[in-house]
Amino acid sequence: MISDLAFFEPDSLIRDKTIKDLSEYFTIYTLRSEKACLEFIDSHRRIFFLCTLDGKQGKKISFLKNLFEDYPELRKIVITPEKNKKFLLFQESFSIPEPEFFRFGSVIIKKLMDDEFVKNPVAFPQNGSLPVIIGSHPLLMDQLKQARRIADFSECAFITGETGTGKELIARFIHYLGTRRNGPFHAVNCAAINHTLFESEFFGHKKGAYTGATENRLGHFMKAHKGTLVLDEITEIDLASQAKLLRVIENQEMYAVGSQKLEKTDVRILAISNRNIQDLIRSGRFRQDLFYRLNILPVRLPALRERNSDIEPLARYFIRTFQVKYDILPNPKMENTTISFLKRKHFAGNVRELQNLIFKILASGYLESKRLTINDLENVYRQYHSTSQLRADTMGQNKSAIDKAGYIALLKRHNCNISHAARDIGISRQNMQYRLKKMKIKKWEIR
Repeated sequence: MISDLAFFEPDSLIRDKTIKDLSEYFTIYTLRSEKACLEFIDSHRRIFFLCTLDGKQGKKISFLKNLFEDYPELRKIVITPEKNKKFLLFQESFSIPEPEFFRFGSVIIKKLMDDEFVKNPVAFPQNGSLPVIIGSHPLLMDQLKQARRIADFSECAFITGETGTGKELIARFIHYLGTRRNGPFHAVNCAAINHTLFESEFFGHKKGAYTGATENRLGHFMKAHKGTLVLDEITEIDLASQAKLLRVIENQEMYAVGSQKLEKTDVRILAISNRNIQDLIRSGRFRQDLFYRLNILPVRLPALRERNSDIEPLARYFIRTFQVKYDILPNPKMENTTISFLKRKHFAGNVRELQNLIFKILASGYLESKRLTINDLENVYRQYHSTSQLRADTMGQNKSAIDKAGYIALLKRHNCNISHAARDIGISRQNMQYRLKKMKIKKWEIR
């Protein structure tokens, strides 16, 4: 149950009346002025925000509109004098008619803040461990509801979606809302695991088990004991290791390398992949029985192009995040033409690509004024386009067109980090190394 509520109301009579009805159930943070409101919200962005509104409060309406634009992650509840849609500032606000509020206010808000909170575009309770997810498109909401439903279970879940859609964020969402929230959240990039060291990495080893094993070491399963083990890029595990993994998942027990003692493990597995699993199964590169064991509770995240309406609030959120993090810019506004420009783009890298584009604009000094214009976007997009095209090509649209210069540009962008570059275009690290070797790209060419 969420217990914190921020209430902005300069009028003392309305404020006292409202607080009286809610204080029995919630910790109320009373915000008496616009200045106090801004200062508080800046450091409590995931809190539920309650305010009153009527048609005669032009100044207050203007303030709230600007506030909600600057902080799109706020979950907003608006008390209005009547059932009238004109008081709904944004589609993601909950509107409660005043007469109903003062009769059933605490009941209504408890419902919104508990059972029904997942309907809100930022579907997270007040918890510092949880990431912020922005969006209100029905496709995203359906998957958030699914994630909320399965959070309390300990069965395996398989989270799929294109690169950059936020799969690990959903894994965190499931963990911190579930019964294992007090246990460890341990994420492993399976693409970075050498298959010859698979058992040591996942099951642990004892001192002296092999050359170089100078001390006892816990494996990933024991590091995640009583919590959640996230297997990112699970499809990059080789077939022999998949069989070993399946056995441990089935039996919840294992032997550390060099040990005769059978150890019990208690973890919840969340598998993540951006690949087409059925194609991998048909080609014999992924075990069907392992897939069935992991896919008990499936979650599929939509691509950004499938939820185009979320681009605007995401862009606003990234602008605000950058501005607050570095404290170097005024909070720029976005023109309608800028928003339209963004919505026309493909964003093969999804939310991550949009975030990178916004940050690049702000960090590169292209911002011409306090407004984010099409010129700002186009200036950066011309530089960014080659990498975006490479990503789109790699995802199957025009693989034959990928050239050596494109890979060199990609690696330079990621400071020669092969793992990061591979993830950016949606392939495994091994695949990236193979392509670099095939094209005979040397280190000196990247620097």
